[in-house]
Amino acid sequence: MNGENTVSEEGKFRWRHPGIVFSRHHEDMQTIIQLLREVIGIFPGEQLNISLVASGGCPVLNLWHPKLGLSQHLKRVKGVDINPAQIALCELRRTVLLRLPCEKQIQFLQGQEGCDFDLLKVYDEEIEPELEENAKKYWKEHRDVLQFGAIRSGGLEETFRRLSQNLRAAGLDPINGNQILKRKEEYDSILLNTLNKEFLGTTLGPIINYPGLRTTFPEHFKDWIPPRLFKFGSENADGTPIPQTHEKNFHCRDWFYDRFEGDFVPYHLLPGYELTKEMS
Repeated sequence: MNGENTVSEEGKFRWRHPGIVFSRHHEDMQTIIQLLREVIGIFPGEQLNISLVASGGCPVLNLWHPKLGLSQHLKRVKGVDINPAQIALCELRRTVLLRLPCEKQIQFLQGQEGCDFDLLKVYDEEIEPELEENAKKYWKEHRDVLQFGAIRSGGLEETFRRLSQNLRAAGLDPINGNQILKRKEEYDSILLNTLNKEFLGTTLGPIINYPGLRTTFPEHFKDWIPPRLFKFGSENADGTPIPQTHEKNFHCRDWFYDRFEGDFVPYHLLPGYELTKEMS
């Protein structure tokens, strides 16, 4: 897979499909945890070998965190994906956890801009020698992705980065549910104009034609995002719910803000997580 991700004349990273589509992914985490606990209940005392879609690597790596209480039941967690770029990313993240101290892991994965060390030097000396051969080949051809930030460089992340820029340019905070509700028509217009078919074709590629969607991808996002920004509880006099800004919405906060920080750090990048080769 050559030349999908390039650097523009201005020196800015540009994503090209095919390549990494999801550079971080939490969407199915709670479902996976619940299902795994049910399986453990059916097979108590068993050491499990499980396979998960690799995606950005988060689900595969998160399961080992002691906070979840699952690691003692796991023998092996394997990431599988039809996209070789996602496997290369998962392998990179696994190796970062094995080789770098916790305080350097997020810095490395989020790119050179936020690092207090030479990212490529650390990659060459600490990470690359430990990678599997296919991952070595991929990252040799995509060093610009490492510099930009391996967990910022996926097509989905570029999609939300562009949408966030356009919303902010119009004075809209992407995760302020109350504000979006008041200016919903304007919000919908910006979203649909930003997530046009041509743009999504370059960031998400064939995913935009996924047959499981009952509508177009832009319409799907338009309908999917706002409810996740609102925490319903209080009611107006007429009984209609009053939306509250949902600051801790993991998906939207993470995607729109383009960084792991505060409450929005996945389990495997939190202190107390220690991955060994035997676990991975």
